[in-house]
Amino acid sequence: MLRMRWLFGALLVMLALAVPAAAYDNPQINWVTVDSATIDRSGQVTIQGHIWCSENFGFQIDNGQVTQTVGRTKAVQGGFGGGGQCNGLTPWQSGARAYNGKFASGWATVNVHIQGAFVCDPNNNNNCWPTTQGGTQQYLKIANKG
Repeated sequence: MLRMRWLFGALLVMLALAVPAAAYDNPQINWVTVDSATIDRSGQVTIQGHIWCSENFGFQIDNGQVTQTVGRTKAVQGGFGGGGQCNGLTPWQSGARAYNGKFASGWATVNVHIQGAFVCDPNNNNNCWPTTQGGTQQYLKIANKG
């Protein structure tokens, strides 16, 4: 029985080593982080994070959202976007203003979704689509700038 477990484990290791070579031929967003969020006196939240890409390509934040609970039932929300050029581990930063109130220092949830490595229709450069995407959600404390 022990020998079968060892053989099965060795087979899994061999498969794990063989698969990545063929699986990552296309550009990849390996991971996205939200590292910090700060707020200024006007209520604007600045969000900072990192994106790690397998190769050099353009990216855009197509859906960024900050949600902060105020009191028991009210949620203040605001969106953000942006983009840039990714090559390896690349920092990103964006700003959000609340749609329905004002952000304050304290705990909030930040959601970010990023798309990248866009390919365009050769007959219509306005018709483009991403070949990779990634995102994350982070619950963190918004700190005062200062």
